[in-house]
Amino acid sequence: MTLVALTLIIPTRGEVLELADRHDLGSCVARREGSSPSFPTRQFSVNPKEKRKIALKTEKTLRDDHQAEIIVEFEQDELQQYKKRAARMIAKQAKVPGFRPGKAPYDVIERLYGDDAIKQQAVEIMVDEKYSDVLTAAEVEPAAAGKLEEIISTEPPKFKFLVPLTPVVELGDYKAIRKDYSPEPVSEDEVEQVITNMRKSFATAEPANRPAENGDLVYIKISGNLTDPAEGEDPQIIKDSATQVVIGDNDPRSGGGWPFPGFAEQLIGLSEGEEKSLQHTYEEDSPYKNLSGKTVEYQVTVQSVKYLKLPELDEKFIKMIGNYESVEDMRAAIRADLEAHYKEEFDDKYLSDVVDEIVRSSTVKYPPQLVDEEIKTILDKFNADLAEQRMDMDTYLKVRNLDKAQFIESEIRPAAQRRLERSLVMDQVGKSENIKLDEAELQNSVTKTLEILRQRPDFKKFNNKRNLQSITNSITVDTAWHMLNQSILNRIKDISTGKVESEPAQSETE
Repeated sequence: MTLVALTLIIPTRGEVLELADRHDLGSCVARREGSSPSFPTRQFSVNPKEKRKIALKTEKTLRDDHQAEIIVEFEQDELQQYKKRAARMIAKQAKVPGFRPGKAPYDVIERLYGDDAIKQQAVEIMVDEKYSDVLTAAEVEPAAAGKLEEIISTEPPKFKFLVPLTPVVELGDYKAIRKDYSPEPVSEDEVEQVITNMRKSFATAEPANRPAENGDLVYIKISGNLTDPAEGEDPQIIKDSATQVVIGDNDPRSGGGWPFPGFAEQLIGLSEGEEKSLQHTYEEDSPYKNLSGKTVEYQVTVQSVKYLKLPELDEKFIKMIGNYESVEDMRAAIRADLEAHYKEEFDDKYLSDVVDEIVRSSTVKYPPQLVDEEIKTILDKFNADLAEQRMDMDTYLKVRNLDKAQFIESEIRPAAQRRLERSLVMDQVGKSENIKLDEAELQNSVTKTLEILRQRPDFKKFNNKRNLQSITNSITVDTAWHMLNQSILNRIKDISTGKVESEPAQSETE
């Protein structure tokens, strides 16, 4: 049973933050890959598998932005060996008269292409192969792709790398956090309101033959113009638009409250054919961003007034709604549905506040590349959400009178930083609390998801060995992440509500 019908509106600044938080209070760091290369420097993403001593001359400087500058010097004869390999590579790719591909000698390649070209190719090969040794020698754990910033010299070979460091999180005393957990109970009035709304959805509209009253369905024609348009701005907002409103319905989630909260109530007392002029100044945080801070004058003509004849609350009605045995059975189901919905909303807010408090009490250090990755993730999702509303980013920015750089810096970047810091802190809490996944539970969940996918008509075209393996891997990673994330949130909730003592948990999912 659907209790709330959501309407599509243009995303606002608050929704950008909500988008960044959506299902993401917890760990997303484990899913990150290296950042994209930034022209013109080369980047290298390496994860050394073993700790071994590398005899290299390195000089490491830690920067304030949680990156390391590493200057490394190699032996001169090493570059000479790579120059020979580079010449052979050039010989294979080039057409050298008188020689088969790859067979031209070094001196011929040097004469044709020059020492600088060979040296450049040699440096690329050398850096690709030696980068992991550089990280090991400098005792650096990278968080994302590093980059070669400067070739200081080639005699001897001396390079400077910039490497983003693995984030560091020092948790505050999160185990001491206590927060009252008291979801609001569902009232009888709320249950009755749901029932009334359900009856309204099956109501018939009958001519009222009187002025409009609360609860009536009023058909109107409406026009709206800005009272003080900016230079070059079209003052017309709406022109002779035919619509209908239900007086008393101000819930924007169900389509009420348009074109502003309390609008429909202004029609009380009007009869068919009567007109009324209304003015409204929109708040700065109005969901209609193109009207924020502006005043609109509306001209309204009532075309008809009808009262809603609701169906009787009897056995026939409850059978239309669902398979209920009685009206009380339906009321109980509605109450349970409302309680689950309210609890989910309360939990989201409750856990969001607790996680924010943990973040505030913790010290979190990370390189800027990770924020850039989060920005890209949020923008990709934001563009997808806009596309679902048949809108693109350019149109959205035009409506809000923003340019893209301003939008990213003022709204997306803060949301990305908040999301990243939450993710890092959540990861650390999971480690501190020794939370692990139950492999059997994970496998069972993945199997169920695959079974559901197999029921889809379009699944057959993906049903080959290679595609199936890819789909299974993707589902496994996503499911594991969500399960671990939820387990960490459950543990945080248990600690903050005082349900458990402060000692670490053995496992939340075992």
